Amino acid sequence: MKDQIQGYLARLEEEPERLDVLEKLAKLVNNYEDDDALAVAKLVSATVERVSSAGQAESALKLLELEERLTGDDTDARADLLYRRGRLLEDEILDEAGAIKCYQEILELKPGDSGAE
Repeated sequence: MKDQIQGYLARLEEEPERLDVLEKLAKLVNNYEDDDALAVAKLVSATVERVSSAGQAESALKLLELEERLTGDDTDARADLLYRRGRLLEDEILDEAGAIKCYQEILELKPGDSGAE
């Protein structure tokens, strides 16, 4: 399954606008329960950056959500992903309310977090 995920990520890097590929990837990630989920999360993270740089903010946002599912209960990783999602919403998608919600979630996870305040 990890090979399939890598294949879909490679396709998204080449064609970040391919929502059909993103949907197939989401199905795989939603069912991914192997011990190396954090390694797969790192692969997704690298793709997020490339897709975002290609101007496909909506696809990058969906990839961040998939990455969050793979990180499990790691509070620091979740806070980092929420921060990245908030920045993407604020800077690229221009959804200030969505960004604020992300920052509020960070403060619930990590009260007093300077990045979210």
